[in-house]
Amino acid sequence: MNPNKERNRAHQDVNRAVLAEQITTNQLYKESITLLKADLYTSFGRSKDEDDDLRKEIWRQFQTVEKFEKHFEKLLTNGRIAQQKLTMLDQAKKLVGL
Repeated sequence: MNPNKERNRAHQDVNRAVLAEQITTNQLYKESITLLKADLYTSFGRSKDEDDDLRKEIWRQFQTVEKFEKHFEKLLTNGRIAQQKLTMLDQAKKLVGL
C-alpha cells in the first residue's frame, strides 16, 4: 500500500476518533443513551408474555442502540490503531532517513 495513502487514512481515523470521543464523553450523549436503554428495558418488563411482536420490536430497538454505541467504540479503537500506525511510520521514516 502507498505510504502516503496509509498516512492520510490514519490521520482521518485519528480525527474521527477525536470527534467520537467528544461525542461519547458528552453528558447529553451519555444521558440520552442511558434513558433510551432504561425506557426500552422498562417497556420490555411491562409487556405481556403473549405480546411477542411488541417484545421483538423492543428487542430490535435495543439491539440498534447497542450497534450505535459499538460504532463509536470502533471509531475510538480505529483511532488508537491509526495513531500507533502513524508513530510507526514516523519511526520508520527516521530509520531510513526519508
